Amino acid sequence: MPITVETYEHGEAWVIKLTGSMSAVDALDLQGKLVPAAAHRPVLTIFDMSGVELMPSLGIGTMMAYTRGVEARGCTVRFAAVQPAVLEMIRRCKLDTVWEIHDTVDAAAGG
Repeated sequence: MPITVETYEHGEAWVIKLTGSMSAVDALDLQGKLVPAAAHRPVLTIFDMSGVELMPSLGIGTMMAYTRGVEARGCTVRFAAVQPAVLEMIRRCKLDTVWEIHDTVDAAAGG
C-alpha cells in the first residue's frame, strides 16, 4: 500500500501520521506532502509512525530534510510508535541519536 499522510493537531503539536509501506517513489511523493505541514510552522511536529511497516533510506532522508528545515525555524521534531523494521533502519543510520523517539503520540507530545 502506498504511503498516506494525515495531519492533525494534538494540543500544541502538529502530528503527521504516516500509513503504509514506503517505496522509493513514495519517498519522493512524501516530500511534496510534507510541504504543507512545514508551512503550518508548528512549535512541535510529531511523526506518528504506527502505521509504517517499511521505509527505505530515501524515506529516512526525506524526513531528515523536513526535520532540518523546520528545526531551522525553531520547531522540535519527535517520532512516535515507530515499528520495529523502521526503527532498525533509523538505528542503522544512527538517527536514533538525533531524533527523539517515543512509544506513543501522547508521550511525544509530553516530551
